[in-house]
Formats: sequence, structure tokens, C-alpha cells
Amino acid sequence: MQEHILLPLKRISPSKYTAISKCAYSVVLSNSCLKPLLPYPPANHLGNVIHECIRLIVINRINTDLEFNDNWSQLIEREEKALENMGFGFLTPLTENVPGYAIKRMQVKLLLKRRGRVRVSKLERNQKKSILTEKWLEAKDSLIGGFADLITNFDGHIKLSDFKRLF
Repeated sequence: MQEHILLPLKRISPSKYTAISKCAYSVVLSNSCLKPLLPYPPANHLGNVIHECIRLIVINRINTDLEFNDNWSQLIEREEKALENMGFGFLTPLTENVPGYAIKRMQVKLLLKRRGRVRVSKLERNQKKSILTEKWLEAKDSLIGGFADLITNFDGHIKLSDFKRLF
């Protein structure tokens, strides 16, 4: 049996904080190993697909049903190949191993539909608006850090969004 040296955590993200509250030892182990000792739940891999699709919708890279379907399929294929390459092919296909797969897919697709129906008022058109995705944020001491999924700025009113909370 190979000996592993446990490495200290240099910083924690909000997701890591949640994981620590469930099982701190598993977080320390995963931080100290090059590859996962146990597979992540299949829902985490679907979460990667959902996350990327939402990002592509927000930045207007997905604008039609066809673009959504193509991107979704490519991202699912990429996640399933990654699972197989790690030796966790028994968790594929994700369609059969993630509870609520079809519902989650429809929820993401609805974001595309809603975006197309949103009417912008004259007041909103005159406001300064900026959108950032996947922006790295960290405390000055670097002990807390992570990626903000979406940052919207409407005339100085800043909103941080975490896509996991949407589904």
C-alpha cells in the first residue's frame, strides 16, 4: 500500500466549505490525491454540463434549440468519456444514472426560452449593464476563494449568482 502525505488546504471555496461540514477528512484526502479515490456522484457530472450550458446561454453562444441540443450532447459526451477514462464507466450513461435528468435538462432549456421572451423597458435600456461569467474572486488573505458563476452589474447594483442554487 502506497503512503500518502496529507496536504494542508491553502484556501477553501463555498463548495469546499459545504463539503467540509459533511466530511472534512474526505476533503483533505481529495486535496492530497492526484485523482479521486472514489467517483463523484453522476449528478456532479451533469452539473458540469448544466453549468456550461447556462454560461453559454448567458454569453449568447447558445441562441436556438438546435444550438442547445448540439452543445448539450457534446458536453454530455465529454463528461461520459471523462468518467470512462477515470475507470468509472459504470456510472454512464448519465441519462440513466442521474435522478431527474430529463427535468434538469428541460429547466436549462427553459432559460433559453425565457431569455427570448424578456422585454426590456426603456428605463432598463438606458442603464449600464455588464455581465461576467466564471470570475475568480478571493479574500485579501487568499484563504477563501472561488469562481463566481455569474456576476451582473446593473447601474452599480451587483448580483452574484451560483448556478447550483438554481436546480
